[in-house]
Amino acid sequence: MKETHMSQIISTVDDLADAWGGTGKFADWADVGPSTVSNWKALGYIPSGYHLRIYLEANERGLCLSPSLFGFKKWPASMDGKPRPLARRPSAVA
Repeated sequence: MKETHMSQIISTVDDLADAWGGTGKFADWADVGPSTVSNWKALGYIPSGYHLRIYLEANERGLCLSPSLFGFKKWPASMDGKPRPLARRPSAVA
């Protein structure tokens, strides 16, 4: 597996799958077949139904993503694809 650092922006589906440990591991995580990930690679972007889940997981992994992975030319002004700490709900006090 290629090592991806926060300063590197993942801009291809191939690189994204590599960051997950390969096509098979990425497919297992996304609950799709490896051929689906291969189709995404051929398209050059991730279909919209997977955007939020992939973005959030990439954030947890400290990965910077290019908007092109999601079929966008640029991020909205409020986002830049860089990982951010996710807001955590306070734990319930018993």
